[in-house]
Amino acid sequence: MKRKILVGVVVCLSLGLNVALLLPHVGQEAALAGPPSGNGDVNGSGGIDIADAVYILSYLFAQGPAPEAIEIVACDSCCPPPSGGAVPATGQTACYGYVAEQGWVEVPCDSAEYPGQDGYYQSGCPTAGRFTDNGDGTVTDNCTGLVWQKDTADVNGDGTIVWEQDTLTWQNALKYCESLEFAGHDDWRLPNVRELQSIVDYGRRDPSIDPVFGAKSERYWSSSTHVSLPGYAWLVYFYDGYVFDVVGKGRLSFVRAVRG
Repeated sequence: MKRKILVGVVVCLSLGLNVALLLPHVGQEAALAGPPSGNGDVNGSGGIDIADAVYILSYLFAQGPAPEAIEIVACDSCCPPPSGGAVPATGQTACYGYVAEQGWVEVPCDSAEYPGQDGYYQSGCPTAGRFTDNGDGTVTDNCTGLVWQKDTADVNGDGTIVWEQDTLTWQNALKYCESLEFAGHDDWRLPNVRELQSIVDYGRRDPSIDPVFGAKSERYWSSSTHVSLPGYAWLVYFYDGYVFDVVGKGRLSFVRAVRG
């Protein structure tokens, strides 16, 4: 195998040298059209094609002109930075403050008394357009790239979601997701606690999740164990998005599988 790889490298270098030597003077008119305009367009022609490869080979093997550095500030074709943020927005758009004789009530998000709230910045991947219903019982989160079961796991397969029939212990929840074959995939798993919390919508309650999902206002297992209490696992309560660990692994909770 090593011999085949070495031969391949030698052949590629030989071909590159031959091309460059055959076209030593193509550079100045055809190979170099101007300053580089973006990643890959080293000859400045405005496109990425064989001429860019010839330009590089000419530089490497035939003393051709060196590629110029790309000015990032003028690089219209560079990949734009991701919008939003590395984590999802919470979904909260309202802001709150204390008003005498009223208590804690909704106030303008540009309030000088209670500035900088979540509802003001709404930082993170925006909620609008975040989820795509794939039409096969799954939902894709365009922020995290994870694919979720659209509905709470119908453990007994009877078409309804009932606490007594569709909740599992933590161990059985792990097994259920690992053996699940659904929507043409068999790589499902029980989400970890951060993944599970990522689909909580803190701008909603009862249930606190985007309406694209089918959900119960109940607790759902994560695959994450409480490190100080290994008999307990972290759960997310989708009534209001509360994350807690007070339930032992032998008790029952709902399940929603994820892949990705």
